[in-house]
Amino acid sequence: MTDQNAHHRQEVNPLRLSLAELNTRSSPPQILPEGQVWDDRRGLIERTWREFIGTLDEPGSGQITIGQKAAEEGQLFERWTVQIDGGANRPVPAQVLVPTSVLATGPGTTRAPAVIACHPTHPDGKASVTTETGERRRPYGLELARRGYVVIAPDCLTAGERIYPGHGAYHTAPFYREHPDRTIVARTICDHQSALNALCALPFVDPERIGAIGHSLGGYNAYFLAGLDQRVRAVVSSCGFAPFRHDPRPGRWGQRDWYTHLPAVTEELDRGMVPFEFAQIAALMAPRPFFNYFGQTDAIFPHWQAIGEALQSIRQLYEALGHEDRFEMLMGGGPHDFPAPIRELSYQFLDHWLGD
Repeated sequence: MTDQNAHHRQEVNPLRLSLAELNTRSSPPQILPEGQVWDDRRGLIERTWREFIGTLDEPGSGQITIGQKAAEEGQLFERWTVQIDGGANRPVPAQVLVPTSVLATGPGTTRAPAVIACHPTHPDGKASVTTETGERRRPYGLELARRGYVVIAPDCLTAGERIYPGHGAYHTAPFYREHPDRTIVARTICDHQSALNALCALPFVDPERIGAIGHSLGGYNAYFLAGLDQRVRAVVSSCGFAPFRHDPRPGRWGQRDWYTHLPAVTEELDRGMVPFEFAQIAALMAPRPFFNYFGQTDAIFPHWQAIGEALQSIRQLYEALGHEDRFEMLMGGGPHDFPAPIRELSYQFLDHWLGD
């Protein structure tokens, strides 16, 4: 990204903040300043966010090519190994879990709720949330299928079946060499939108009852998707929300040797600035139902006080919009994890907002 582009962003971005001032504030900045209208404020936040994530490619049709179907757990559900049309000759490997109770109703009779299960930073990608052998502590895709949800779990680029040859998982350098004008964040949103297209095309899925769930990387990918796609009607994010304020490693969001989210953020940080706060980005999905969990001994996002304060600012926005009941935040004493009791509470949240 050129210096001219960086200068343009500085001139036009009223959300831009001094990181030093942000860290010395007694409270996070208001998402909706007094006297402002949410639709106007939301438009400003979305324009700024799109500026930093870069070009958002057109998602694919979502057409599914099924490689294999297998009944599992005593015929409780079918596991489909599929390729999703991601557009521009970019197939997206995924797993689809379909409860047999849903299949038994026949097409078009009773439509079921569905979720897109966004995986964490695990080399196995989709398998880490759809199998017991992937990551036993966080099989939320598998557990939701057992609960009666149709689940789609795509591999993010650089994980699972999409690791670049000769590179480790979550190494994005090959992506940026091929697409210097794109960001991995925008690519992931596009791929997840293609997965949404796939869900909406299934005759046994209710397109009005689709949610997104994720832990860590999957947690913020879930609300990144919902912020730009209204088809996501509810979100669960575990240990996936972290503001710039009091973050000991704010550079994690910019250029790295490993997983580079948004290169332009590094240009801002080099000037002692941040282009937005993540509470503003998460708020793009308001007032749709939003469940958040974080832990006080999270080694990845250790600034739990700032996380709690920022989430409170989102809660205040929901209250101002008349939908405080749609926002849930829970803090635990544990590490960077999605423990079973919290997962169960999050499933109850999804049941409430996506159920019949």
